[in-house]
Amino acid sequence: MKAAIFNNYGSPEVVSIQEVDKPTIKPDQILIRVHTSSVNSGDARIRRADPWLVRILYGFFKPKYPILGVVFAGEVVEVGSDVNKYKIGQRLYGLNDAFLGGHGQYIALKENNPMGVIPDSMSYIDAAALPFGATTALHFLNGLKLEGKTILLNGATSAVGTNILQIASNQGAIITGVTSTKNVELVKSLGASEVIDYSLVDLSSINKEYDIVIDCINNIGMNNIERYVKQGGVVILVSGLLKELLFAKMKIKKGKVVVGTATITDQSYEVINKMYLEGKLKPVIDSVLPLESIVEAHKIVDSWRKVGSVVITLD
Repeated sequence: MKAAIFNNYGSPEVVSIQEVDKPTIKPDQILIRVHTSSVNSGDARIRRADPWLVRILYGFFKPKYPILGVVFAGEVVEVGSDVNKYKIGQRLYGLNDAFLGGHGQYIALKENNPMGVIPDSMSYIDAAALPFGATTALHFLNGLKLEGKTILLNGATSAVGTNILQIASNQGAIITGVTSTKNVELVKSLGASEVIDYSLVDLSSINKEYDIVIDCINNIGMNNIERYVKQGGVVILVSGLLKELLFAKMKIKKGKVVVGTATITDQSYEVINKMYLEGKLKPVIDSVLPLESIVEAHKIVDSWRKVGSVVITLD
């Protein structure tokens, strides 16, 4: 089968398309023929080994899971002898961030891996665009009472940001989205009540406090966040890890700081499916590229100008 392989950490050019063996499933696994995937910030972080924590999880000197791809969307073509949950022919989508593999034409997964059944009306392209951003958005918004709350959302057109916009606005939040000039109308259409064009407005000049401050791309600055959040408010650092958490705890005294990786269950995908079918959640897609253009896809992600998701087709 064809797969996007990286044998070293580094720039997009370390990724290449190679022929590798199709996975052999174990009794508790299913084999999925991958139709589409996506390249997201998570894939780029793993490829770059940025931060260094990536090396502890994915291989210190070189990648121990050489087939990239956090996201998968495809069809079950084989089931193990112990599998009861899924059957051949079902269309499934989800994340496999622990072991990757979504950028190969086939992926083997345990049946207890959290994933969702793709609705009949959802295309494979839409299915690949949703999991990374939507599950992360649901995780960070879970438990927050959003009705009437003011939110400052930095990185409003990122994969996570476009989903936060839609989910939070549907729950009654009043959102100010930060984006560039070309994306102002898109951010409004996704649910923002107000848009700040960072190419025209210096963010440090904003003189307003919000109930919730969400930074999707780690570039707003802790001093600014401290000024933006109301006393007793919430700061969500979507891309933050341990370093960002420690720094935020030292700098931000007015509000609760939330950092961490998303907790995902089968129910996450049931919620996504429901919102999709009701027209409350629409995937935002930057581009659709064939697997052979995987290097270009990574370059788009590394540019930090991506709007929504970069989808990869493997058919």
